[in-house]
Parts: sequence; C-alpha cells; structure tokens
Amino acid sequence: MLCRSIADYWVPQEVTIPVVRQTICKCQFNFCLLYLAPNVKSSHVTVLKIITCDMKRDSMLTPKDDCIFCSIAYGKTNQTIRFETNDLVIFDDHLPKAQYHFQCVPKKHIRNAKYLTYEDIPLVMDMINCGRNYLTSQMKLDPENFLFGFHWPPFNSVHHLHMHILGPKQLMGFNPMFDTRYRIFRKVESVLEKLKIKGEK
Repeated sequence: MLCRSIADYWVPQEVTIPVVRQTICKCQFNFCLLYLAPNVKSSHVTVLKIITCDMKRDSMLTPKDDCIFCSIAYGKTNQTIRFETNDLVIFDDHLPKAQYHFQCVPKKHIRNAKYLTYEDIPLVMDMINCGRNYLTSQMKLDPENFLFGFHWPPFNSVHHLHMHILGPKQLMGFNPMFDTRYRIFRKVESVLEKLKIKGEK
C-alpha cells in the first residue's frame, strides 16, 4: 500500500474514531504507520493518522550530537574541510580506497540514501555539482574519471548521508564494496533515477 502524498492524509489532531486495523506504508516520506478506519479496504485508504517511525523530517533540522558527520560538517572536530558550501562539506575519507577518496556530506542530518525522497533530488544534484566543482577547481582533476555514489543500507558505515567521490577509476583495483554489480554500492545516477520513479508513483 502506498500513500501518494502525506499532505492528502495528515491529520494534525489526534482522532477519536475507533481504529481496528493498522498497517505499514512504504511511502516516499519514510515508513509510516497508518491507522485505518473500520471496514476500509486497502485499495481505498482512509487514513486517520500518520506517524513516521523515526521522525526523519524533525531530525534533519538540527545536527545530532552523537553523529560524527554532523560534528565534522559543523566544524566540531579536527577534520580538515576540503570544500564547503552553505549546505555541504567535502572532506577526506579516513580509510581511502583509491588514490583520491572524498566524502560529500550535507550539513542537515539524513540517515542514509534510502531515506531520500523525491523532494531531495535538488540536494543530490547539489552534491554532484559540489563534488565536480571541487575536483575541477581545487584539484584540477577530471570528474569523469571519478566514481560518485552511495553505499546502500545496511552497508553504510556511518548513519549520516554521505556520497563517496573516488578515483581515478582506471587506477582502482577490484573492491566489492564499490562494485555496483553487488548492489552494495549505487552510483549517484541510479539513486537519482530511483527518486524520480518515486515521484511518479
């Protein structure tokens, strides 16, 4: 079951209508617990209330104290920031798997790539552009020789969205953690395509 838009179903006040059935909705706004009115068929959902499982939208507004990437993004560690915009930072990966290996991280906290929604497409595009600009303007390197992408849960090591930028590709040896054939690592282009499909449903 999918809910097309959270705005269509959201009820801000707690409802008092008796609820006899619950189900999980895997919608583009995260996993939601849907409280359904009695005798409502799944194909014609009347949702009385939606509660997001981990309050993603709230957690994005401020940095998390226990998140290392939030701390790095806000300058609370000794990590050197290689490149910075209003919304993003780039820094070295602490365990590089290529000659050049960087992380592009949003300052707002998003748990991982699986939590991205259709509305986050501009953010992902900004991450791509930020990475490309850094490689060309600061490193004098060709972005076409670099791999841009995300580890897909549960294979992400840090629970804060981060895009790997690593290369040159032709000098990288075999590493299953960055081989898209194993569905552990997904190129940023495939993630964007997935988000666009979410928006069309």
